Amino acid sequence: NNAYSECMDYIANYGKTQNSSTYNFGTATLTSRINTNTNTNLNPQDRFNNVNTNINTAYTGSASDLNKRLKGVLSGKGDVFIKAQKEYGINAAFLASVCVHESGNGSSNMAKNKNNVGGVRYPGKTEFRTFNSVDECIMYMASFLKKSYIDKGLTTIGQVGAKYCPANDPTDKKGTNNLWASRVSSLYKDYSS
Repeated sequence: NNAYSECMDYIANYGKTQNSSTYNFGTATLTSRINTNTNTNLNPQDRFNNVNTNINTAYTGSASDLNKRLKGVLSGKGDVFIKAQKEYGINAAFLASVCVHESGNGSSNMAKNKNNVGGVRYPGKTEFRTFNSVDECIMYMASFLKKSYIDKGLTTIGQVGAKYCPANDPTDKKGTNNLWASRVSSLYKDYSS
């Protein structure tokens, strides 16, 4: 099972120094004991830097393909992701994967109350932005990711994740940022299959 192998590889190379942890990778959940001497100097998002997941390669599916998995405030927004891809050259499935991950597939309070489906903050602050609509947030994210990531050579999920959701972010109270790339990558693979 490929998901099991990925989980085992992640734990072997990038596990936290805890006695036991649960790791969730899309459809596979694995609980494992981890050696407390595991190397924690490695950034788990580096694991995805060499994966051929180029986020500026066009998604070839349709808006209705995306819509099959979009829920909550993201429901029916497949056409907005396709529009963002056409306008900014960012893969629609990647952008949808980020939004699904950041918003709990359109169900988070921030998504419902602030139309913020991307965990977007005001520049230089820890406060999350409010958007007039979910569409506005999606298009803002596409523009931002194009200018701040793709145009600067950050074109893989791992490279984007290391900057977009850094493991050392002081606002990451639950310590989940280090799983961002693996979770977004898993969602992306679901959309691309």
